[in-house]
Parts: sequence; structure tokens; C-alpha cells
Amino acid sequence: MVEEHHVDLLVLIEHVGSRRNLSRLLGSVGDFAHISSHDRFSVYGRFGPDCMARIEPPIADNRMDFWQFKRDGHAGINVAVVHGLDIHNHPDKNDRQAFFSRVSDNVLWVESRAGHKRTIVLGDLNANPFDPEITAANGLHAIRVREIGGRKARTVRGQSYEFFYNPMWRCFGGDPGSPPGSYYFHNNRQNELFWHLIDQVVVRPDLLPLFPEEQLRILKRAGPVMLTTDRGRPDQERASDHLPVFFRLNLES
Repeated sequence: MVEEHHVDLLVLIEHVGSRRNLSRLLGSVGDFAHISSHDRFSVYGRFGPDCMARIEPPIADNRMDFWQFKRDGHAGINVAVVHGLDIHNHPDKNDRQAFFSRVSDNVLWVESRAGHKRTIVLGDLNANPFDPEITAANGLHAIRVREIGGRKARTVRGQSYEFFYNPMWRCFGGDPGSPPGSYYFHNNRQNELFWHLIDQVVVRPDLLPLFPEEQLRILKRAGPVMLTTDRGRPDQERASDHLPVFFRLNLES
């Protein structure tokens, strides 16, 4: 996938393979460097480790990591990688929403330090785009529309909350030939969606000019290797129970 799609930044969550083997394989297709992160994440960049300055936020948590990306002649970007709390091990929705409130607070701190709001948050959020921890003002506050009357924030009970734009809605249900989500789950409850879109990328409005939304997609193939089973579900034996999300940023714009 890295070779086929000319990937410059690879982010893996809970990668169980050998980091040495992965580095060797990536080195065969490009000049990749391992980027410092929490052990939960494996991050590799084709532009060298100095371009990703890791930031330690005031409210540390090994389920989130932050960097400031900067290359000469390119716009600076704030990058956050997140692994949200899953509903099976953390059934209390208040805990999950409090986690994303912490993510949001840390993002605001990183943005204040960077002096701009060109921010992208990506990862396994363990929540769908419509779940309250993603949409609520006191959560991640990632909404479906690109703007609200030209505003980048809204006020709730006297407090202003800046929002993210969530482009993942266009992937829900699947474009023709694309998977209808990134994760499949089947149980015997009365209400079950089966396909979930818990692997997401959301962006601040300031980053939208650099974000070609039409290039966002969920991948189901790695070269000749299918990442899905004959029934179209993620092939956990061959690859992962999650399907990868691919996007581009036009930093030279």
C-alpha cells in the first residue's frame, strides 16, 4: 500500500509485528524514518524525523500523541494521533466523552503553542462519526458540515467551542466498490449497525484548503492482496480487523 499509493506518513495503531522488519520493508520503497511516539503507535515518515517535532501536552495520555510538522517552504501542520476508548472495555459513555474532551483540550494547547489552527486528528477513535463523543461540543466536536455560516466555533451555554470538520461521512455506506465502513461487528442485540466507521480523520476548517476530500477513502486491497474476506469483511487472519484509511494533504498549496 505504501508503494502503490506513494504514502509519505504511515501511522499504525497497536502494531504487533517487528518494528525492525517493518523499517526494513519501508526502506525498500523509500527513505523512511521512525518517528518517536507512544508504544501504542508506530509512525514512519518519508521526510525525515526532524520534520515531526513531538509535543508533550499538559494532560498526558498514552492513547494520544501530538506533533508539529514543518518543512521548509510548506505550511506547518499540527498532527494528533488518537486511540479512543472502546465501548466493550469502557461501557460508560461519560468516560469516552471525557477522553475526547481531553483530546480537544490538548489540541487547543498545541494550537496555541504553534500559533495556527491547521490541525488534523486521525486514528482509531473507537466511535462512529455520529456518536456524541465525536459530535458533542464538549467532546471532539467534529461535525458533518464544512462551515456554520462561515463560523469556526459555536457557543453553548456561554462557552465557545471550536469545531472540526469530519469528512468521514462520505465514506459511510461506501462509494461504489468501496467498503461500507472500516470495522465490522456482528452480535445478537436488537440494534446493530454491523459496519462501523471508527477509523477516522478530522480536520480544522483552517486546513480544508489543503485537504482534497475526494481523495479520502477506505482501502480494501494492498497491491494484489485483498484485505477483505470473500464476504467483504476485514480479513483479520491475513491483515487486520480494521481497514486502513487513506488521505492526502496538499502542503504546497
